[in-house]
Amino acid sequence: MLEIPYFWHWITPNPRHEIIYLPDSTSLVELNPPEEFARYKTFADIDRTPWLFLSDLVSSNPKYYHPQCGAFATFGWCSEREMAFTILMSFYGYEGKIKQSGIHTWSEFRIELSGVDGVKISLTAIVDNTFDIIKWNLLEPNIEKTDWMADIGRGETIEWYNSIAHSENERRRVQKIQISEAAAFRIEELADMYLNGIIK
Repeated sequence: MLEIPYFWHWITPNPRHEIIYLPDSTSLVELNPPEEFARYKTFADIDRTPWLFLSDLVSSNPKYYHPQCGAFATFGWCSEREMAFTILMSFYGYEGKIKQSGIHTWSEFRIELSGVDGVKISLTAIVDNTFDIIKWNLLEPNIEKTDWMADIGRGETIEWYNSIAHSENERRRVQKIQISEAAAFRIEELADMYLNGIIK
């Protein structure tokens, strides 16, 4: 919906090495990573945290360019999208988690509803921000929230993804992001186009 390119950086050659940082027309591979990402070799190699992903998304002008997709505001592969989305949803009161199977990740949110008869229903919203998919599953009533939150699948870095998505420090940083007027207009326009396309 928001035209965010997908670049997986754990492959050779790394497609992020072709991304140009538009403000000074420098290749990302030529830029040193910010201090907090010092363990990475270049800016092209970092795992994009929610603050970086989202602050780029709402900047006034696109910051990046790639020969295959032109100019764009932000980018990220599945886990980077889901970390940002999980933090955003937390501001609306929805506690979620990132889950992994194989090399793919998605977000899940536990939703508690009450029927007209007063009976409580627990649902899981399964959101995949890579493939623009949302599914709803009915949760068994005896599944405790702590057990549900602990079920994150398997992967070398899945615990790290969840730690970042639930980091209070990262949440505070995201909360302080200033949304530019140009970005607000751009995002609203893209959302309108997407939703009107679905309605038609």
